[in-house]
Amino acid sequence: MAPYARIFSRRILIYSCALAMLVPNVGLAQSVRQYHFSAISITADVRTDSTVTITERQDYVFAGEYHLGWRSISHEKLDAIDAVEVHDVQTGEALQYSASRLDKDDPASWGKYTYFVENGATNIEWYFDARDTSRSWDLVYTVHGALGFYADHDEFYWNLFTDYDVPVEAIAFTLTTPGDVTHPQSSFYAEPQSEATELWVNSRTYQLYASNFVPKAKVTVAVGWQKGMIDESAYWRDWARM
Repeated sequence: MAPYARIFSRRILIYSCALAMLVPNVGLAQSVRQYHFSAISITADVRTDSTVTITERQDYVFAGEYHLGWRSISHEKLDAIDAVEVHDVQTGEALQYSASRLDKDDPASWGKYTYFVENGATNIEWYFDARDTSRSWDLVYTVHGALGFYADHDEFYWNLFTDYDVPVEAIAFTLTTPGDVTHPQSSFYAEPQSEATELWVNSRTYQLYASNFVPKAKVTVAVGWQKGMIDESAYWRDWARM
């Protein structure tokens, strides 16, 4: 083989090897798929019948393609969850309820949701089409038996989230009561430990703000008030109706 031919062949081999190393890296960059929560905002509206209406806004940031949302709410320290709804914040529309779980990859499923009780929890699924974007949904549901009636006070104890696999940039929690709170109490728990800003905006509204939660963090809040604002017998009447 002529010298120039050997040099040309050697260059082709070098370029081919370099291209072989580069192509997998490009493919890897294009296949990155991940998400996190930019914020989770929860409003708890305590009712005189002892039930609590929860509105939970989940703000997602998606990199890649996603079709399924999931929320699991443990029944520990409560009796039941019902009246579940899911709303698309961007469109303002309520998602359509399905009596059974659906195929998340089927476009006919998008815009629908379902919920079911399994392993001691109410599980909510909703289906959508999202690619490299930010999306938000409101989960609305009613909690029965979530109030604790103690000797010197009553309270609402709630896990804002537990063991999420992804980071949560910020949380906001607001609790409203049906009457004036004269003896307010509150506690915030987080693992790993995190600081929070807590305040009573007025005699019926408590708020909490915190930020920068790592994956698998556990975040819980307890808000209490004086005896008598909620009649404990209201809880037993609600329990009997279920």
